[in-house]
Amino acid sequence: MRTWARTLAVTIFLALGLGGAALAEEPLWNYEKGFFGGKGAMWEYALNGYDPVSYFSEAPVKGDPQFSTDYLGVTWIFASQENLDRFLGDPDANRPQYGGHCAYALAQSNQLVFGDPEVWKLVDGKIYLNFDKSAQQRWVKDIPGNIAKSDPNWVAKTK
Repeated sequence: MRTWARTLAVTIFLALGLGGAALAEEPLWNYEKGFFGGKGAMWEYALNGYDPVSYFSEAPVKGDPQFSTDYLGVTWIFASQENLDRFLGDPDANRPQYGGHCAYALAQSNQLVFGDPEVWKLVDGKIYLNFDKSAQQRWVKDIPGNIAKSDPNWVAKTK
């Protein structure tokens, strides 16, 4: 029941947020940015302030605003200058897939659903986010199959 209530709350939030985006100077998200953040978005920093490079170590950590860069119109922060430099070397390789949307939702329903930066999995050197632990538990049952479904769905949405 709790997952259902959370899903409903996020759906309402998205409906209200996206409905008001047409009036804002900059939309809350777009297909390139995903839910990474930006002006008027739900987070001040991309990935709610998590250092995207840190996902490639043991566990993600929050960044420090003194190590920051703007990419895709969003401010990304890092735990160190070394991580910032790694990101700048290849930003696309160091950010979550599908614009930070839930990999399971994109695979199963072709829907763009908020991906939680604390619910993630590293697969073949790529970061995948899921909406919550329940979605992730279903996603990991067939990671290759879900990625095979999500990839073309994402390409179609970003054309």
